[in-house]
Amino acid sequence: AAMLPRNQIHWAAPEEPALGLLQRMQGQDVNQMPVIEGGSVVGMITRESILRVIQMRTAPGHLTS
Repeated sequence: AAMLPRNQIHWAAPEEPALGLLQRMQGQDVNQMPVIEGGSVVGMITRESILRVIQMRTAPGHLTS
Protein backbone atom coordinates (compact mmCIF):
# COMPACT_ATOMS: atom_id res chain seq x y z
CA ALA A 1 0.00 0.00 0.00
CA ALA A 2 1.21 3.48 -0.81
CA MET A 3 1.36 6.21 1.79
CA LEU A 4 -0.86 9.23 1.26
CA PRO A 5 0.42 12.79 1.54
CA ARG A 6 -0.46 14.28 4.93
CA ASN A 7 -3.03 16.70 3.47
CA GLN A 8 -4.97 13.78 1.92
CA ILE A 9 -5.32 11.73 5.10
CA HIS A 10 -8.84 11.43 6.47
CA TRP A 11 -8.74 11.85 10.24
CA ALA A 12 -11.07 12.19 13.22
CA ALA A 13 -11.11 14.42 16.28
CA PRO A 14 -11.63 12.85 19.73
CA GLU A 15 -14.85 14.80 20.30
CA GLU A 16 -16.41 13.88 16.93
CA PRO A 17 -19.77 12.09 17.33
CA ALA A 18 -19.54 8.41 16.39
CA LEU A 19 -22.54 8.36 14.06
CA GLY A 20 -21.30 11.38 12.13
CA LEU A 21 -17.87 9.82 11.89
CA LEU A 22 -19.36 6.55 10.63
CA GLN A 23 -21.25 8.43 7.92
CA ARG A 24 -18.10 10.31 6.95
CA MET A 25 -16.08 7.08 6.80
CA GLN A 26 -18.70 5.48 4.55
CA GLY A 27 -18.85 8.56 2.31
CA GLN A 28 -15.06 8.67 1.99
CA ASP A 29 -14.85 4.88 1.59
CA VAL A 30 -12.33 4.40 4.40
CA ASN A 31 -12.39 1.70 7.06
CA GLN A 32 -10.14 3.33 9.64
CA MET A 33 -8.87 6.77 10.57
CA PRO A 34 -6.27 8.15 12.91
CA VAL A 35 -7.66 10.21 15.79
CA ILE A 36 -5.69 13.45 15.97
CA GLU A 37 -5.60 15.93 18.84
CA GLY A 38 -3.25 18.89 19.00
CA GLY A 39 -1.39 17.72 15.90
CA SER A 40 -0.58 14.30 17.37
CA VAL A 41 -2.11 10.89 16.71
CA VAL A 42 -3.82 9.77 19.92
CA GLY A 43 -5.55 6.67 18.57
CA MET A 44 -7.24 4.86 15.70
CA ILE A 45 -10.94 4.38 15.01
CA THR A 46 -12.46 1.78 12.70
CA ARG A 47 -15.88 1.31 11.17
CA GLU A 48 -16.00 -2.08 12.85
CA SER A 49 -15.40 -0.63 16.32
CA ILE A 50 -18.15 1.98 15.86
CA LEU A 51 -20.60 -0.63 14.57
CA ARG A 52 -19.74 -2.96 17.46
CA VAL A 53 -20.55 -0.25 20.03
CA ILE A 54 -23.81 0.61 18.26
CA GLN A 55 -24.76 -3.07 18.18
CA MET A 56 -23.99 -3.50 21.89
CA ARG A 57 -25.99 -0.41 22.84
CA THR A 58 -29.03 -1.47 20.85
CA ALA A 59 -28.99 -5.10 21.98
CA PRO A 60 -31.93 -6.26 24.09
CA GLY A 61 -31.17 -6.07 27.78
CA HIS A 62 -28.50 -3.39 27.45
CA LEU A 63 -28.95 -0.69 30.06
CA THR A 64 -28.97 2.83 28.66
CA SER A 65 -28.77 6.00 30.67
